[in-house]
Amino acid sequence: MWKLPMYGCTSPDEVLAEVRACTRAFPDCFIRVAGFDNIKQVQCSSFLAHRPANDRTFQPVSGRQVGDSPSGGGGGGGGGW
Repeated sequence: MWKLPMYGCTSPDEVLAEVRACTRAFPDCFIRVAGFDNIKQVQCSSFLAHRPANDRTFQPVSGRQVGDSPSGGGGGGGGGW
């Protein structure tokens, strides 16, 4: 955990400044942002904000676009039905 929760945060710029500071302090670590609902007291969102440059667990998709499939068609799921 980087810091105490940011209760009362009213600007996304405040969050981005903290993400940047955390990235500068820990450039070789993953950084995840978690958002909580202050009424229900539950986590409502979470995302990866920084992936270290030396991470080899993720390889970008190359040569593939939305809708490409062996059965043809324009996407839409459905498994080629």
